[in-house]
Amino acid sequence: MDLSLKPLLPSTKIAVSTLNLFDTLGIILLVPFFDRIVYPFFRRHGHPLSQLRRFGAGFVFASLAMIAAGLLEIYRKSQAPSETSYPTNSTDTNTISFLEQHISACKNIDDFNPFAYQAWFAAGGCSSSTTPPAACEQIGPSSSDGSLPLSSILCQNVPLVSPVSVFWQVPQFVLIGISEILTSITSYAFFYAQAPPNMRSFAASLNLLTTALGTWLCIPLVALANSGDVEWVPSDVNKGHLAGFFFLLAGIMLSMTAGFMVQAKRYQPTVLMSVDGSGEFNSTVELEE
Repeated sequence: MDLSLKPLLPSTKIAVSTLNLFDTLGIILLVPFFDRIVYPFFRRHGHPLSQLRRFGAGFVFASLAMIAAGLLEIYRKSQAPSETSYPTNSTDTNTISFLEQHISACKNIDDFNPFAYQAWFAAGGCSSSTTPPAACEQIGPSSSDGSLPLSSILCQNVPLVSPVSVFWQVPQFVLIGISEILTSITSYAFFYAQAPPNMRSFAASLNLLTTALGTWLCIPLVALANSGDVEWVPSDVNKGHLAGFFFLLAGIMLSMTAGFMVQAKRYQPTVLMSVDGSGEFNSTVELEE
């Protein structure tokens, strides 16, 4: 996607990792909004968002983020320009300059340069200390003088960046931020309120463990998505089905949400009592509403 700051600073590009900032900013800015506006609004209208309801709503927002990401990926691919081969005419500076400016942000133009591969071969090839361009390979014999002609070199087409602005990903990060507000923040209060005093640290650690397990599950999911004839999440996303992977995640999330709703209706909140017999936590009341 286009990483430039168009239309204000078209020549300035941001790093892809910068997008994570919008998740954090969304949480910082929306936490007061939820505490002072959203939650009181539902409470005034007789439908307070209990902790379990917040969990369910957070799961729905996470699913919406994946659906939005899948739809954006479909649109991005529809707008992506056709891949172009690196020119074998070194004097074609216009094409070379165009490819250098529009190559995908995660790719290196030198990996697609047949002249760079030719120079690597002349330097000794496999016996040299340098690495060859990753997207090029030798497909023909060398000349009698030991040089390698361009006709014996095959390089992959240069993947070009889509003109769709990368800032179209911001809504997905905001949706994920809302999901974290409703689930992650609420989970701390839930595990604290529903655990005995001598088990609170352990319960909180189990809560954090779910985050680690969720991150780890991405590994087998990606392996599963790439196990077919066509990889869904390849290094060149234009050749994969990344949108399908996002929809897969959304489907898993919606299925888990449905299962959570069934269990939430059956859940009986734990009422912890203080020494004098009074209820210790108000959050158990929220849990039952």
